Amino acid sequence: NSVLMLCFLLGHKANTVMGHIIQSLGSTRTRTTSTELLRCLQEMPDEAPANTCYTAGIVQLHQDDELELVVPYRPHALISMDAQFTFFGVIQLN
Repeated sequence: NSVLMLCFLLGHKANTVMGHIIQSLGSTRTRTTSTELLRCLQEMPDEAPANTCYTAGIVQLHQDDELELVVPYRPHALISMDAQFTFFGVIQLN
């Protein structure tokens, strides 16, 4: 099935590269596989250390695939959970 994925993620931390990865997890009887679907990386400016990473794309998913939004470990960074700035959505196209 083809789907349209959208993700906006607002991060706050000066002098840091922030971002996210969207991946699918698919399982067979013998193993689970991870496939990177979309990626966004943004450098946070010194003067205003906030930036929105935006990804969108049409991808193929298989029945029973799970989606995972991965934010690389940044112990002192803040991720906004405000609905105006952070969003993840999937729309089935067919």
